[in-house]
Amino acid sequence: MKLFFLSAHYSNPVDYSDEKIEECKKQKKSFDDFIDKVNNWQKVKPVPSSEDKVKIDEICKKFESAMDEDFNTPQAMACLFKLLDLGFGSISADKDAAKDYCSRETSCSKTSS
Repeated sequence: MKLFFLSAHYSNPVDYSDEKIEECKKQKKSFDDFIDKVNNWQKVKPVPSSEDKVKIDEICKKFESAMDEDFNTPQAMACLFKLLDLGFGSISADKDAAKDYCSRETSCSKTSS
């Protein structure tokens, strides 16, 4: 429900529908999936590239501007989803490293059991 309410500007009426609630559930799942992947990915590649840092900084500035602009949560949420896209792209680009790490972790956990 938090994502649902954040998707509308506070000064506008809330447009409730079952479709909007389902969309927010999918958005929440995207955040949950991203957090799970980042927690594993950090073990493989904890430092973003300088190019990614520039993109992250730009998105963060846009997020801050949106919040400073009359608490524009829909625009701020759009920035968060851009960060998700950037993050998923970075994680996908490092699939081989992640697979290697996971196979090492799996074999280590099997031998230590």
